[in-house]
Amino acid sequence: MDISKVEQQPFFAEVEQIATNHRLGALQRSYTKTDNSKRLLFNAIVWVSISTVGMIFVLSLVLRLVLPGPLVGLSNYLTAALLAVIGFVILYGCFRQGLLNLRAYQYRNREQVHIYTEGMVYLEGQIAHLAVRWNEIVELMRGDIEDEASGKVDLDRIYLALKHDAERQIFFQPALPQRSEICAQVEETYTNARLPALLTRYREGEDLEFDELSISQTGVSIPRALEAVERDEFTWDQLAAQGGRLEVGQPYTTIAIRGKDVDEEILYREFTCEIPNACLLKSLLAENKTVV
Repeated sequence: MDISKVEQQPFFAEVEQIATNHRLGALQRSYTKTDNSKRLLFNAIVWVSISTVGMIFVLSLVLRLVLPGPLVGLSNYLTAALLAVIGFVILYGCFRQGLLNLRAYQYRNREQVHIYTEGMVYLEGQIAHLAVRWNEIVELMRGDIEDEASGKVDLDRIYLALKHDAERQIFFQPALPQRSEICAQVEETYTNARLPALLTRYREGEDLEFDELSISQTGVSIPRALEAVERDEFTWDQLAAQGGRLEVGQPYTTIAIRGKDVDEEILYREFTCEIPNACLLKSLLAENKTVV
């Protein structure tokens, strides 16, 4: 949405406080939800009304059983006590459901994502939030395999691993209608923030690893076989001489050369969504013109 209007959105003061605490820089994009439905409010009114009317009915019934009269006796008191307990338990459940619906109505538009120059803020549900700086992320993977045979991938989700807890993945899939655009924007902004440092490491001769794939200024290295320790190395000149290519696309990242008996021989192929920081690899190759 237009960031000039974002200050008018509910919960933005909370977002700004979080962004300030984490030093996230200037706001770039905002994605919010506008739900004007009164269904939750109506449900809350219905449940609270049921509990109120039901409570009056139970109280009147109990009083009729225990007030002095010709039918007063121990059995009446026991019946009244049983009705009171059962009635109050059921009606408490109705009243509590009404309060839950009222709270859900109050927080129905809290789910939102705000992207800053140095990171992002994600408000989730009624109380949770995620605030992360781009330089805190060590791995970003976008997408999940839906059907391995056909190569179908769902790109509307992101997995993050952070410096302070790299073993734990954070699952990011906001419940917003712009989910696909949000994931693309997060991936793009993260790439733009991290690419300069990665380019410096590459140009200084460092080997950069992307899961099983390793690249450097010299060339590319891949496992000789599945889970093999031995590796095959190809210089960029060797790949070019054999009509080869290293392509980071969807759904696969592929290294291929011109085959003898077939049009193309696949040396390496992996789902791009399974390669940590594939977005950085793609941009790195594009910057250095090494995709052939």
